[in-house]
Amino acid sequence: MLTDVTNATIRMVWIVMGSIVAVAMLLGFLVALLGITSPLGALVNVLQRMAKGEELEVVGADRKDEIGDTARAVTAIKHMIAEKAAVEAAEKADRDLKEAAAKAEREKIAAEEKAAADKRAEEERTAATAKVMAEFDAAVGGIAKAAMAGDFSQRIPLEGKEGGILHLAEAINAMSDNVVKVMDDLVEIGRAHV
Repeated sequence: MLTDVTNATIRMVWIVMGSIVAVAMLLGFLVALLGITSPLGALVNVLQRMAKGEELEVVGADRKDEIGDTARAVTAIKHMIAEKAAVEAAEKADRDLKEAAAKAEREKIAAEEKAAADKRAEEERTAATAKVMAEFDAAVGGIAKAAMAGDFSQRIPLEGKEGGILHLAEAINAMSDNVVKVMDDLVEIGRAHV
């Protein structure tokens, strides 16, 4: 009988110990699942979403264990990345502003140079026109004075003239030739009647 009681006690001890080990393993599994795996999975999920550019709050930073340390490190990295992005954006905006100012300055200088070149070209055209007109006036004025004095032999020199000035000079010369011919005809008619 003592053997039956001893065997039953041993069996009972094994059952109780097996149950305690099973409960301990179950509790260990639940602690690992809920206390380590799930928070780490959530942290990895947050990191993956942050990598895609989403703005998220890091979970678990209030914990006092390694998971909390990791979450706080991730939060610090998140803030560092945000600060770096802000600095880079400010630097880019500054570069863009400087480039725009330099472009505006180049365009201003180009406009000033073009205006100066246009002014010089206009001054040159005005001077050339004035010179041609002075030469023409001198030639035509000389012919007119000579004609008033009775000398119809004067002509405008055609060398160096072109375009409208050349045509006008040719017409005045032709007119002078016609006046000379008319005067010659009148002189001959006058001689014939005398």
